[in-house]
Amino acid sequence: MSTSYVHLTVRALPGTLLFHDWTEALELWRRLRAAFPDTKAMCLMPNHPHVVAEADGARRRLSGVMSGYARWRGAKRGHDAHCWAVQPPAQPLPDLQHLRRTIRYVLLNPCRARLVDDPLAWPLSTHRDHVGLGDPALAVRDPAGFHAWVSGDPSVSVTGTRLPELELGAPLRALEDAVGAVLRLTPAEVRGSARGRALALRAAVVSEHTEATALATWLGISESLVYRRIKSLPPRRSLSREPLLAAVLRVAGDPRFGPLVLPPRAMPTRPEAWRLRPAENAGA
Repeated sequence: MSTSYVHLTVRALPGTLLFHDWTEALELWRRLRAAFPDTKAMCLMPNHPHVVAEADGARRRLSGVMSGYARWRGAKRGHDAHCWAVQPPAQPLPDLQHLRRTIRYVLLNPCRARLVDDPLAWPLSTHRDHVGLGDPALAVRDPAGFHAWVSGDPSVSVTGTRLPELELGAPLRALEDAVGAVLRLTPAEVRGSARGRALALRAAVVSEHTEATALATWLGISESLVYRRIKSLPPRRSLSREPLLAAVLRVAGDPRFGPLVLPPRAMPTRPEAWRLRPAENAGA
């Protein structure tokens, strides 16, 4: 490898959860993604993160995330901000074999911890991004092969699991949930952000939901904006040039991509009990 990579991790204090609700979880996730925009793999577990990134300055960047999040978390909860244990040294990944093995290990963490049964079902992991169902900047060249390699593990299924395929006609609720899954937004954030509303509207119109009044009411926008959006939509054959829209249409209705709606009071209070399944999430 011409570029040097390392594996970084740091744990919360014993018995401590880093987040008690999705607001906290997504705050930490976004800070990690901002600090490591070109990560090779990332996964945020309830009591520790994993990051595979270029070695230069990596440990310092993770330290910045740790201290910034601890202050934010402390201010939000109104008590002492301290939540991290001592940060261990970065683990060098000297060759491609070590790098590949570590990437797979990181992305399978939620399955091996029995938090979910499929790496696609854990929203706080870059696996979705690598296989074209999230941030396009992290997509790999062979999503199907990559997913087969990661999901074909005994902790998941020795035969691997399927990637969702493009299907049109999903109901509006499923499309809204899919937008949240792809952009990693809570339902309130989907409706409250211009980006979330725009993507939801495009997905709805492509899925042949064209009743302007219903769409305007659904997203809390004007009917004139709905009409303009309908006129500006690209033909379906061009979806390959809009990866986020294509991703939404692929994951809509797939139970592995449930909405981030589990209320804080329902979150387990011990790291070893923090198990989240899409079916539970969708019913919360």
